[in-house]
Amino acid sequence: MSRLFSNGPLKDFVINPYGQMVQDSTRLWIAAPYVTQTQELVQAAKKGKTVYLLVGLNSTTTPEALASLHELPNCAVRYFTHRFHAKVYLFDQEALVGSSNLTDGGLQSNREATMYIDDTDELDELRALYSELWDSAHVLTTETLSKFTLVRKLMPKVPHLDPRIENAVGRAEPINSNVNSLKKTTQSIFLEQLRREVYEQYRPSFTEVTRLLEANQFRRKELEDVGTANETNRFLNWVRLTYAPGLDSWEQAPLRSEEERRTKILQLGKEWTETDQDKIP
Repeated sequence: MSRLFSNGPLKDFVINPYGQMVQDSTRLWIAAPYVTQTQELVQAAKKGKTVYLLVGLNSTTTPEALASLHELPNCAVRYFTHRFHAKVYLFDQEALVGSSNLTDGGLQSNREATMYIDDTDELDELRALYSELWDSAHVLTTETLSKFTLVRKLMPKVPHLDPRIENAVGRAEPINSNVNSLKKTTQSIFLEQLRREVYEQYRPSFTEVTRLLEANQFRRKELEDVGTANETNRFLNWVRLTYAPGLDSWEQAPLRSEEERRTKILQLGKEWTETDQDKIP
């Protein structure tokens, strides 16, 4: 079934199917050049849903919208600065595709032309497109977000801000028919892959654990001088050896919501500070 949403007189607002699909899905793949509205995505990530967001770094996208998602567990953000115009909202079994950006205008106040899709073949095509775009995009690191934020603060005093943004963070554009867009050095490929692993897989979860241990003063006396990052490493090692030995335990662990993770980490943190079997190597 297909249906057009246009934010028109019939009140066929894009925000309605978008909000419902965010609520109903477990995985969200969003691509939009302009991004200012991320509240629904933040709530989805906090509930344990997996969120992939592909954005444009430009004079319309706001640093605040990106900062609200940055380093959230289950959430990965990548970006382009050039030649990126696709607007795709892809969910478990349905999608929206058309003219709507992830902004108030795109979702409810501008006249748009955005189609609802649930056809299996069309969804497969959209997944292939999204995967291609995602693989060629750059990871939004803390450093990149900081640079973008600094330049973005120049508005509205400085006109034509997009070239300044690109100059600050570096050009990132999708692969297209231009042969030059396919050229990457071995070193650049390796470094980008490393950034993806650190910022999208490890760092958000590690930061979440560290903050909970610090906030609740779950520290071991013998580790007071090693620093919080090293102590978090020791804590995770203790959890692995005590409750999740072997690869199967990690792979079979269930996905948890933010509140479920918090409860579990606090339980383990308390036990970690009290146990004599700390298993510290």
